[in-house]
Amino acid sequence: MTPFRRVAAVLIGGTLWTACDKPARDSGPDGSAPTGRRAADAGASAGVAGWPTALGPPLLVVVGDSGAPVIVSEAPSPTLAVGSHVTFFTRTGTVQRATVRATATGAACTALAVDGLSAPLSAFAVGVAADSAIVIPADSLESLGADSAAIVRQVTSLASVVPSDTGDRFRGLPFVLLAVWRFTPPSGTSTVVATFRRRVPLEASPLEERTLVVAERDSTTGELVTVYAERVHGTEESVDAIELLAAIAISGTPTIVLARDYGDGLAYSLVDRLEEARPARWGLRWTSPRIRC
Repeated sequence: MTPFRRVAAVLIGGTLWTACDKPARDSGPDGSAPTGRRAADAGASAGVAGWPTALGPPLLVVVGDSGAPVIVSEAPSPTLAVGSHVTFFTRTGTVQRATVRATATGAACTALAVDGLSAPLSAFAVGVAADSAIVIPADSLESLGADSAAIVRQVTSLASVVPSDTGDRFRGLPFVLLAVWRFTPPSGTSTVVATFRRRVPLEASPLEERTLVVAERDSTTGELVTVYAERVHGTEESVDAIELLAAIAISGTPTIVLARDYGDGLAYSLVDRLEEARPARWGLRWTSPRIRC
């Protein structure tokens, strides 16, 4: 069991925030929710659909709870040359730059030894082999103060209208809020990332539904509006638990880095703002293969 699955419902002022289903409403110009994958664009690296060239080679360097960085890539045997530079960042805004001293390729992962860190890497830091990404500090729900209750109400309402293909299995069950993070990209648009869980408590094989909502503050109404959402379901041990690792700006475009815990492995995704989309939308840009290390 990986640490991403150690989750707890969010409590605000002693209240457990939940919501039940509402009738689905149009979330995009075509009546569909702003979800799902998008095609590769001109900013993608050759041969790796969706990877932004500004982030350097198409790989992430992720740090697990052991503190050891490993490479995540679509390449069969990913590696970084000794002397390569890696920029690490966290969702709280910490940035560290390091130099690759050595690599060790094992059966499941390629681990790195790095020099030049000013402090030990925190668990779940993420890095890229470039220095062009600008980290955007994200505030946790606990640090939002007077805004927290209103944000919780709004994002829970948004989660309740994300389209679902689960039929009646989860209908009427409350949404349990797991985490909320808020950040403000260089554009100045306040953005919130929230995750939720619903559970059918079957004895033999409990079912879970996980929902991710990315919302932006509408400049006219002041309300949060969904710009990206995901909803997945499966058994309690197999459904992917999604965790925000970092918010960054790539050539000015706000991007979030997500970890997906499948119970038997981890994958990582980049989701970014579609700058030409009106109304505003975000899209899934890149997802790594699963790693098991």
